[in-house]
Amino acid sequence: MANNKKLTCLIFLGILILLISPNASQALTCGEVINDLISCLGYLKNGGDPSAVCCDGAKKLYNTANTTSVRRVACACIKQAAQAYSVNYGFANALPPKCGVHVDYKLTPDLDCATIN
Repeated sequence: MANNKKLTCLIFLGILILLISPNASQALTCGEVINDLISCLGYLKNGGDPSAVCCDGAKKLYNTANTTSVRRVACACIKQAAQAYSVNYGFANALPPKCGVHVDYKLTPDLDCATIN
């Protein structure tokens, strides 16, 4: 009887883990984008040199945004966050090369993220 309870508990735990585990095919969320770049906020507002943690987040986001649709979502989230946090667009556009990340577009308030490939 005790073994049945343990087995039931393990099966339930396994199902729970499957339900709450991130799915690789899930779309990127703005929360994830913000989380990756929040450590860059000081740099994005004041300039200087981005921290290693900031660049790690930028690289993580770059590696996550590996399809056109995910890059477009990331673009829209970054654009929205840039306006909400009043970042300096010059600093924002200098961030990718400072962190060794290649981005094919310049962030502007009127950027059309649907054009991102």
